[in-house]
Parts: sequence; C-alpha cells; structure tokens
Amino acid sequence: MLSNKKPSSTANNQQEQHSDEQSAPVELKRTKPTAARKAQTQQADNLKAIKGVSAAVEKLLNEVGIIHYRQIGRFTEANINWVNHYLGYSSRVQHENWVEQAKQLAKEQEVKNLGGEVSDDMKPNLLSGPDGEADDFKRIKGIGLVLEQALHELGIYHYYQLATLTFNNVRWLEHQIGFPGRVQREDWIAQARDLARGNVTEYASRFDKGKTPYGG
Repeated sequence: MLSNKKPSSTANNQQEQHSDEQSAPVELKRTKPTAARKAQTQQADNLKAIKGVSAAVEKLLNEVGIIHYRQIGRFTEANINWVNHYLGYSSRVQHENWVEQAKQLAKEQEVKNLGGEVSDDMKPNLLSGPDGEADDFKRIKGIGLVLEQALHELGIYHYYQLATLTFNNVRWLEHQIGFPGRVQREDWIAQARDLARGNVTEYASRFDKGKTPYGG
C-alpha cells in the first residue's frame, strides 16, 4: 500500500540546504606575491618573454612589484590564484604554464650573466682588511662559511659594503664567487641593509638562536 505521507518541511529544507552547499562555488585561497624591493641593483626582466604575457600584462605585473622571472617561478598556488584574479583571468597562469616558463628563463638569464664581460671598473668598495671587527655574514640567508671566507678574500667584511652594491658591482661579485644570480635571488643587499642599520632580520634572529645551519 502506497503511503500518501508527504516529506516533512524539515526534510525538504535539509535537502535544499545540502543542494545549495554542493552548488556553491569554492572560494579559492588568494595570496598576493611578495613584491620585489625597489633598489638600484634591480633591473626588471622582460616578462613578455613568457608566453601569454603581453606588454599590457607586463605593466600590470610591474605595478604590483612583480618584475623578475624568479618571482613568477616561485608562485605558490595561492599566488597564482591572486594573479589570475588581479588580471581578470580564470586560470590562464596555469594553462600557459607561466611558472615553469619563468623558471627556465631565470636559469638562462643566470648563465648569460655569468658569461658576460666583467671588468675591474665594476668592482665594489673593497677593503684591505676589516674596519675593526668583521660583520658576521652568516647572519645573511644564503651566506655560509665558505662564501663568507670568499667575501673576506675579496675585501668585503661589512654589511654596509653589501648594502651599497650597484648592479655592476653585483655582476662582478657573482662572477668572482661563481654563483650567477645568487645575490639578487637570496636578497643579500636588502638583508645587509637592514643589518647595517642595526635591525634584526627574521633569518638573523634564527641564526642568533642557533636555529640555522651556521648559528649557535
């Protein structure tokens, strides 16, 4: 015998609510990428070399501090979502593989920089010895014992020397230490500038507490 009993209004409401939950769009997590620090050592890369980046798109990216291949190469999923939303795209960054393109272009640029002409007039301010006690370069992320010694041998002992490097100084230095792109990639100049001013960076704080490979 068939029942003529109608579903309760509560059951109907639960079904409608469940249906609404299933159809509701998922809110994507968006995080704005870290902007490049504006410094005279920084020259914007040609982002138009990335397939899918036009002159207009490059301008928009530059306006929010995205000027280097390496920045795009480090995009997280949340960064990608933010950039897509900012540019008015749905998933263009993923579809055109901007991140992998940028990583490859950054590598090619590093090789090119290493092979460029380097002359003595590109040398930074070098010293014959430290002015008093040498600063501890191991408090800078990206500099360990070997690189610290290499910098000393070149005549670089203090934070202020790294903080005032020009673009050509950086090219000369990276040629000497054999690590193209490293100074900019690991942001030595900005870190050194903070430390020279007496500020303690997040990495330096961890170093001072013995929480980095060279700390303690």
